[in-house]
Amino acid sequence: MAVHRADLYEVLASHGDPAPIDRCSGSASKATSPEVTTWTVLLGREVTFLAVPIGRGQVYCYCDTPARGREAPQATRSVGRLTELLTGFASRVPAILNTLGSDGMVHVAPIEEVRLDAWSRGSVLLIGDAAHAASPNMAEGAAMALEDGLILAERLAESGGVAQAVERLQARRRPRTQWVLAQTHRRDRTRNLPPPAARNLALRTWGRPRLPRQLSPTSRTSMKSSPGRGVPMSSTLPIRRGLGISAGLEPRVARDLAARCEDLGYHSLWSNDEPTASGLETLAQFAAAARRLELGVGVLPLDRHPPVRIAAEVARLELDPTKLWIGIGSGQLTNPTEAMQAAVAELRRLLPGATRIVVAAMRPRMCRIGGAVADAILLNWMLPAQAAVARRWVQEGAGDAGRTTPLLASYVRVAVGPGSQQRLRGEEDRYRNINEAHRRHFEAMNAPIGSVGVAAAARPDLLNALAPYHAALDLPIVRLLAEHDITSLTTAATAAAP
Repeated sequence: MAVHRADLYEVLASHGDPAPIDRCSGSASKATSPEVTTWTVLLGREVTFLAVPIGRGQVYCYCDTPARGREAPQATRSVGRLTELLTGFASRVPAILNTLGSDGMVHVAPIEEVRLDAWSRGSVLLIGDAAHAASPNMAEGAAMALEDGLILAERLAESGGVAQAVERLQARRRPRTQWVLAQTHRRDRTRNLPPPAARNLALRTWGRPRLPRQLSPTSRTSMKSSPGRGVPMSSTLPIRRGLGISAGLEPRVARDLAARCEDLGYHSLWSNDEPTASGLETLAQFAAAARRLELGVGVLPLDRHPPVRIAAEVARLELDPTKLWIGIGSGQLTNPTEAMQAAVAELRRLLPGATRIVVAAMRPRMCRIGGAVADAILLNWMLPAQAAVARRWVQEGAGDAGRTTPLLASYVRVAVGPGSQQRLRGEEDRYRNINEAHRRHFEAMNAPIGSVGVAAAARPDLLNALAPYHAALDLPIVRLLAEHDITSLTTAATAAAP
């Protein structure tokens, strides 16, 4: 049984209650206004008024205002109270409310959101608002439930049984629902910025150019399923961005950075792996402070991390498989392509089914292998033009295997602020000469040193420079070139935030 509706959250009550957002809403659907012909929103001081035409001259009206105290609001109130809240709005609003009559009633309820660690128990699965209700400012509840239903049908059509289908559904949908939740928080904060004059100026100046970019899709991949275990990005998914950092951060710094990145709306946090610093240990610190973020390690070299050891570490650290991306690279193995195929197959057997397997690739053959067997491909040190070519190699591998094209991600080195160009140049110079494979890779790109990545003085220039990477990739992962203290890292993370 699948359940949709926010008021049925009690089915999994022990997994968490709806969280109040400290706002109340009121709605009435029988007002009339022939003048309102499109979705119309007016912002006042801590009050929002919405009117949507529903046909025959009628409009659906909605407003919200901060909740005062924790007491439950009355289920209905007279239209007089709504008129008081909207005193001072343009004449169109009083005119609409007058059509309700003095004895009209308005439905009143608290605005709540639902955040659950698990969407299922036994044979009961929650979808839509019952699993992930958010503030209604994006009007996305019904559409999200339909998406859940579509993906659930796809997962049930695959082999593996109902339990595995439910697990895969949650792994597929959590990034999407987390993005929607982050966007509703951002929109609520923006429309309630004090004072109203500052909010209005901010919306007029930055609202129009930023909103389409925040809501535009990043992938051309269809939602249509195909055989295989790939995890495609839906064509309706918005721009998303990961953040990458070197392993070995002090635990407190790692946790503080993770909490900040969750607030900033990042899709995921990634750590590399070093001989002296465990990438999976760093993910465990991230997970302790940011329960909703996806977590990726990129990458674990197979010559140092055989699949059995990887699986044991994942289990020891109790990393959530529904949020986990395990990246592997061939390292110094003598038969890298064969070793990679065998390792992916073994990890499929050893790790929980929801875990995503990521293959590191730079050259055509490994990109094609990743397309055939992996859930994602992680590129490194590529310009957008080369990433677009790599996508074609990945698509070829997926097509030959008869499966959905995996997600295409890449580290993008990012330095911001004073000395940014020197930091990027120094990092790139080190990698250009790290081994023969990297030397050949950079020679083939024929790019000037200090140009493979982004060096910017401030956030606007940084975002403009990242735009081509978003066009070429499903998931750019900004790899911060900054000192490893919390101030430097959060400053850079804020500048590069989605």
